[in-house]
Amino acid sequence: MQEWQVAGPKGRKRPDKPRQIDPRLTSATHHSQVHSAGLPLPAGQDTTARCQQNIHSLERQKHSLQTSQLFKAVQSAFLIAEADSSSEEDELGFQQAWRLQTVQALVVWGLGSFSSGVSRAQGAFASLLQQLLPGLADAPEAFDPVFTQHDKHILHHLGMQVTEANEGGARIAQVPTLFYLAHCEAALCCSLLQANATASTLHNVAILGNSLAMSSTKRHLSAAQRSLMKQACKQEIAIPELDMHAGGAFNDLALHILQNIPKPPG
Repeated sequence: MQEWQVAGPKGRKRPDKPRQIDPRLTSATHHSQVHSAGLPLPAGQDTTARCQQNIHSLERQKHSLQTSQLFKAVQSAFLIAEADSSSEEDELGFQQAWRLQTVQALVVWGLGSFSSGVSRAQGAFASLLQQLLPGLADAPEAFDPVFTQHDKHILHHLGMQVTEANEGGARIAQVPTLFYLAHCEAALCCSLLQANATASTLHNVAILGNSLAMSSTKRHLSAAQRSLMKQACKQEIAIPELDMHAGGAFNDLALHILQNIPKPPG
């Protein structure tokens, strides 16, 4: 299982060698321990005020994003994916058709801490994605090892659950799932693909994140990882860089529809 890695500074070019996270943050289980109860405001008058300010900032950004060309482009990408999706069975006998209405889970990784304006923009966007997914069976789940209690309170305000266990990217999509990977490292994405390729559940995975076509050219990835990215991606729909918010928050964004492939050896 790939150890969780944090992307470089938001909106900047990512280094080939990502920063390593304390191994104590890694969990061996795939079963998420979700903290969904109401969260008290972080202690301290200054901290509480800052938390409320960030919530207000997120709400303003949600309103702005909702009418933005970016959000319309994402909606269009979903519609294109549906129109182009085939209902034929793949070589493993699974239906390959992808439909917004059938997505039952939204998983959000790599938002970072909301002390960053880029993270607040991405958090607002993640919250808006819920409106496009009428079939969600539960609240979206979010994880980043840098989340503070302050961040968790804000996510709860946005209607999202916080996953406490670090799965290292190895989440198996038992139901149709949209993964919003906000500038996550390519290696983390590879862990997600590897886990679902092994479980024959890639047909349940759609990824909204950095272009896999571009990521598959990264030199620090192994030949097997690059090959997996190319084989697993059935369709990639680029999101135009329109009216960008918070400089670089949504650059290199694409919707990916995945497909089952023969199980990798081992």
